[in-house]
Amino acid sequence: MSAIAAADITTPELVERKPVPFPAEAKKLAHEGVVDLRVWVNPDGTVGDVVVLRSSGDAHLDKAAIAGVKSWKYKPSRRDGGDAIGNTVGAQVRFQLSDADMELATPQAQLQRYARLWSTT
Repeated sequence: MSAIAAADITTPELVERKPVPFPAEAKKLAHEGVVDLRVWVNPDGTVGDVVVLRSSGDAHLDKAAIAGVKSWKYKPSRRDGGDAIGNTVGAQVRFQLSDADMELATPQAQLQRYARLWSTT
């Protein structure tokens, strides 16, 4: 019995990355963040399960990242250059507000965001 070496299995490759919509509630509250995910890529290149590895700190952003990534398409992993197989891959979704988005945020959220930006410089 022989084990398959990791080098014999290719990594899934992203071929279609649709934009992930920014949740309206997070915009209103001026929440931004990065979501790190583990994505199960099915043998046909579609996305199966998606797990949050590192939260943005906002449930709206995390849920949007999961839903958005499920629309992405991958070139699936292959074993020894042959049959496609399911495999996991990491993904990251960054939610960053534009100046136009900030105009839609509540005044309190605008002040909090600019205070956060100022304190990190």
